[in-house]
Amino acid sequence: MGKVLSIDLALRRVSDLGVCLIEERNGKVAEVRFLDAERELGLEQPLTAQGCAEAIKAFCRQNRVGVLLLDGPQGWKDPSTRLRHSRACERVLHTQGKVGVDEQHVKPPSWRRFAKFSIDLFSELEALGASRVIEPMVRARKGALVVVESFPTAAWPMLGIEPLPSKAKFNSSDLKQRFQAVQERFGFRVRGVKTRPTHDELQALVAGLAGVAILVGDPSGYVAIGLSPKMRKRVWVEGYIVCPRLGAR
Repeated sequence: MGKVLSIDLALRRVSDLGVCLIEERNGKVAEVRFLDAERELGLEQPLTAQGCAEAIKAFCRQNRVGVLLLDGPQGWKDPSTRLRHSRACERVLHTQGKVGVDEQHVKPPSWRRFAKFSIDLFSELEALGASRVIEPMVRARKGALVVVESFPTAAWPMLGIEPLPSKAKFNSSDLKQRFQAVQERFGFRVRGVKTRPTHDELQALVAGLAGVAILVGDPSGYVAIGLSPKMRKRVWVEGYIVCPRLGAR
């Protein structure tokens, strides 16, 4: 039995985060809980990379979480690659945001603060003992925490499900249909006070399914896209985005 924590990151308000705890049993997705980021995860306003890292790491330690997925960039673009504006993983997956080589090159510019927050959060978690994904075959170690970059928009088609529309365009029917489709494919039950996810929580769930395959050592249940992260001039560049795919059952 193992646990996966998946977070759809946000920066402005704690209430904007989507948090999902997934429990694995016998190699399958057994139970899902949608958590309150403030009350259950311990996050506080204003959101800072250091404060979030400390709260998240403490939660993972107390709840024996082995895999943590974060929907946000882990590093800047490596200036030595041939791509002009984006990391390799962003180019392949057509992510909406592109980090560039530093804050001044983030696209769109409105994404700058979030990009830096997310990159700093990965570094803070690593300083607290978490490890990054350094190769396409992701290895989870007992008693340790691996932190993984996710991208929910790409996760949906890899599971054979039409992507959830953006928050500006979705309706309650979209949410219900996508959630039902995920439940039918993976057969889990939902525990806790909340039995129906918000848009952000459902995005966290679908991205987090890759974590179950990582926990049980099933490479058919996920795919890592991009280049290995590395330190360049004292900052992290590149990194893998890991998505679930059919096989994590």
